[in-house]
Amino acid sequence: MKIVSWNMKLNGNQQKAWQMLRDMNADFALLQEVRKPPAGVSDWAELDPEPWRIAAHTDNWRTAIARLSDRFEVDWIPGVSIPEAGPRDFSVSRPGSIIAASVKRQNRAPLVLVSMYSVWERKAQVASANSKIMAVSSAHRMISDLSRLVGGNTHLIAAGDLNVWNIRGEPAPFKHLEGGGANYQTVFDRMAAIGVPFVGPHGAEAGRQPEYASTRRAGNVVTFQLAGNPSEATREQQLDFVFATKKVHPLAVRALNDPHDWGPSDHCRILVEIDK
Repeated sequence: MKIVSWNMKLNGNQQKAWQMLRDMNADFALLQEVRKPPAGVSDWAELDPEPWRIAAHTDNWRTAIARLSDRFEVDWIPGVSIPEAGPRDFSVSRPGSIIAASVKRQNRAPLVLVSMYSVWERKAQVASANSKIMAVSSAHRMISDLSRLVGGNTHLIAAGDLNVWNIRGEPAPFKHLEGGGANYQTVFDRMAAIGVPFVGPHGAEAGRQPEYASTRRAGNVVTFQLAGNPSEATREQQLDFVFATKKVHPLAVRALNDPHDWGPSDHCRILVEIDK
């Protein structure tokens, strides 16, 4: 099975981006910051039925999952806003930020797929009058949502743009890190604690690495390129990650981050292959 995770934030050229997905011959796409696809895409891709919006935002983009082939059947898992959710529902704290589906596999346990996006926020006015942007609180709420889908025998892959940094043991290179690198590391520690550890992309074999020394030493690979003329530390970053339960194996994760592979988004595609 081939799965691609991609933040499709686009200023145009939607047709090219969707054609790139089609040409990959993948089975599923876990998408973030995606808008309603152009005409014709529904002829070959099945999108989850969630509304085209994300809570607390006026733009009509959201997180999504697309079935790109007919090799597998899928059951969509509806996300229910916490105030309306029942005790066995998939309750979500910010509708539109996390989407889930259950994939039927022949003679195998179902595989749960989850697409995630951590929304940027700022601290409340009472805490800080001039707060830097941060996404760690969004990520932690999303982990609480995700934990409702994880059981002892769950086969699950979760991927997306978390807007956090994985720099364990290295100095934080970015001045805009609220709380420093240790604050962001709690996201990865907590994902492991609920049984869905980080599985990539990580290390030189998983894609081109950033030039900045501390992020390279931490095993980061480039998944995001900041536009303009930023510093070396912020120009190339890893903001996109894949997590999986230990029941999912064998599994390979790679960032398609060579310049000729990149595509029209400021994020590259992440390729996940299982059962090769």
